[in-house]
Amino acid sequence: MLTKNVIAPFRAIQFSLLGPACLLFVLMFHQAHAIAQVEEEENLKFVNHLESNGWIVTDTILTYDPSTNVEKTNVVETNLVPELDASGKLVYQYAQVLPQFPGGKEAMSKFLKENLKYPELAKQNGVESTVYVFFVVDEHGNINRPIGEIIEDKQSESVLTLIQEAVRVVQAMPKWIPAKHKGKTVCCKARLPVEFTLANPAARK
Repeated sequence: MLTKNVIAPFRAIQFSLLGPACLLFVLMFHQAHAIAQVEEEENLKFVNHLESNGWIVTDTILTYDPSTNVEKTNVVETNLVPELDASGKLVYQYAQVLPQFPGGKEAMSKFLKENLKYPELAKQNGVESTVYVFFVVDEHGNINRPIGEIIEDKQSESVLTLIQEAVRVVQAMPKWIPAKHKGKTVCCKARLPVEFTLANPAARK
């Protein structure tokens, strides 16, 4: 009886902690799922509105000249209509369902962490930056024509090695889940920021 009385409270504590832990996991999973669902709904709403307006986005830009104290308002229209590529395929800039890395953002972060290698020249010179890789995900999920760009005043040789590495990693990615528009898989443009920072231990490889 003594042994039973000692074990019983311990088990009660174990189960009392297990409940909140499981609940926390469920809440975190539900929250991530809810955020993704909201993003999908917002994108669908935006694309439907965009298509109904002839794929035209209107922006109002305010400019101010301090020398004359004059403020000007300029209306800029951007045409985002799907375009035909060299092979005759229609390429969307925005689709109702955007292309996605298999497994989502967490899986993509893991892939980048395991495969991204910090270029030695950039590492030696202490160069850090974010490379934006633009590419097209075709209707089969293949990645086509990746191009890397970087916001830098001077694109040194070290910076160029960052661009080359970012493009290499994107080309090495597995097939994505293709975009969908009106229930059909379509080619769609995508942009991926690839961050190179020496403060990140994963980037020191």
